[in-house]
Amino acid sequence: MGTVGRTPTELAIATAEDEAWEDPHFQIDHLTEGTDGRVFVQMTRTGTLPQGSVWRGVQGTGQMVTRKQIDIITFDDEGKIVGEEGYEDALSIMRQLGKIEPRGGSPDRRVGERIRADHGRSRLGPTRAHHRQSR
Repeated sequence: MGTVGRTPTELAIATAEDEAWEDPHFQIDHLTEGTDGRVFVQMTRTGTLPQGSVWRGVQGTGQMVTRKQIDIITFDDEGKIVGEEGYEDALSIMRQLGKIEPRGGSPDRRVGERIRADHGRSRLGPTRAHHRQSR
């Protein structure tokens, strides 16, 4: 979940999205260099979405949010950064902002009940499973 900055306008949007947060902190949890020279950075970010600010359509009310993120940084032959991809746990962010029920809430409970109800059944479904057995 996020904004990709391929053009100056898209980059400005991505920057504005980050600027909605106050008191940002970044903790690098793990840093790895891939065999292709890319660098993978796992981090924990914290910040506050202040009253009156807007982030991805969510109105801030002073919520402090902790989120896990991974950035993949690509370099050219001279060692200059030529690309960055960022991935974050959007579900956790939205839960902390109160836009999705907390873990164990009714959507989670319904999914869990469905999994338990389906446990032991063929993933192919009854018609296809029956067809396979009759061969």
